[in-house]
Amino acid sequence: LTTTGAGSTVEDVQDKETGTYLANSVAEVAGEYTATTTVDGVQVFVADFVVIPADAYAPNCVVSGDGLSSAQVGVASSFTIQPRDEFNNDVLTGGLMIDASLSGPRYVGISKSAITMDENGIYTISYMTKTLGSYELAVRILAGTEFLDAVGSPFAVTLVPGDLDLPRTAKTISGTATEGFVAGSTVSVSIDPSDAL
Repeated sequence: LTTTGAGSTVEDVQDKETGTYLANSVAEVAGEYTATTTVDGVQVFVADFVVIPADAYAPNCVVSGDGLSSAQVGVASSFTIQPRDEFNNDVLTGGLMIDASLSGPRYVGISKSAITMDENGIYTISYMTKTLGSYELAVRILAGTEFLDAVGSPFAVTLVPGDLDLPRTAKTISGTATEGFVAGSTVSVSIDPSDAL
């Protein structure tokens, strides 16, 4: 038995001592393969087959994106997950179960509607909170019957203020600089810069 294709394979031929043989081939790389079986140098069987990725394996899934480290208050932030199986093949089919949440000054559970998958099998997870501070973003992926942490989870995320809201900020300006003043006198102003939230 000889197998050629997308990756290396391991072949095993067992003599069943009944006049029959059992030939096995194991491929770990997804893709197209051809198996050729010969007996005494004569080709007796040729088969083309496709190896598809196994189920997603949490420790090999690739989690990336700006939303894993920082986000802006009141603005949707996101990160992605590229599912991979235990042999590091990209898993392109759907069905990945993801559990994600933000813990810190305010708990934010990430709903299933905030998780989308594109045509390449990459998941985008979005979240938003209106409270500043330091958070932990837990990302867990179902593996068999239990959820396992994605590599690097939990992630430290800092929520920073949103963009400056000029009309709101203008309402907070006070002090002697907002009134008439005499040359040479001390002038003071108090400004409370605010975002929209």
